[in-house]
Amino acid sequence: LENLQEKLSGITLANQPSGLTAQPAPTSALARQLEMLVTKSSTDLGKIASVSVDEFALHAFSHGRHEIIRDVLIQLTRNAVAHSVEHPSVRLEKGKSEEASISIHALPEIEPGVIGLGLRDNGNGLDIHKIRDRAISCGLLTSDQASSVQEIIQCIFVPGFSTTETADSHSGRGMGMDIIKTKFVDEAGGCIDIISDPGLSCEFRLYLPI
Repeated sequence: LENLQEKLSGITLANQPSGLTAQPAPTSALARQLEMLVTKSSTDLGKIASVSVDEFALHAFSHGRHEIIRDVLIQLTRNAVAHSVEHPSVRLEKGKSEEASISIHALPEIEPGVIGLGLRDNGNGLDIHKIRDRAISCGLLTSDQASSVQEIIQCIFVPGFSTTETADSHSGRGMGMDIIKTKFVDEAGGCIDIISDPGLSCEFRLYLPI
C-alpha cells in the first residue's frame, strides 16, 4: 500500500501544471484541522488530548457531503474536549492516563446502503444527571417525569440547551447540537446513535445513506 501510494502521489505531481503545487485532499485537510482543534481546545482548557482519524473511512463517509460532515465533526470534537474529556488530575484519580484520546473511525455495516462513522472519546461520557437537571430547569422535562436515558439525551439537541454555566469560545452558548440535528438528520437524512458509558467513554455513531 505504501509503494502504491508513492506511485500514485508521483503521478499526481507529474500531472500538475508548471508552477502549481499539489493541494491536500479535503479529508486530509479536515483531519489536520481536527488535530489542531483538539490541540488548541485542550490546551486552552488545561486538558491533554489527541485525536486519531481514519482518513479512508472519513473519505468514504463524506463523499459528496464534505461541508456537512466537516461541520458535524468539528462540533462533536469540540464538545468531546469541552464536556467529556477530564482534566489530567481527574483522569489519574480514575486510573486513566493523563492524555485522553478521541478517535474517528469506520463503523460496521448495519444494513445495505448505509455507511457509518464513529467519533469516540475515552473521557467521562455524558453526565445524564446534569443534563436532566438542566432540562428540568429549562422546562423541557418535569421533576416528576420518569424519563428514559434516551429521552434525557435528546434534550442536548434542543436549540439553546447547554449544561455549561459560563459561556466561552469552547462551550456554553447552546449552539451546535441543534444545528447538527438540522443539517445531518433533517436535511441529509442521517441518524445519530449516542453510546455513553459513564466515567469511561462516549461515542457518537453517525449513519448516512450511501
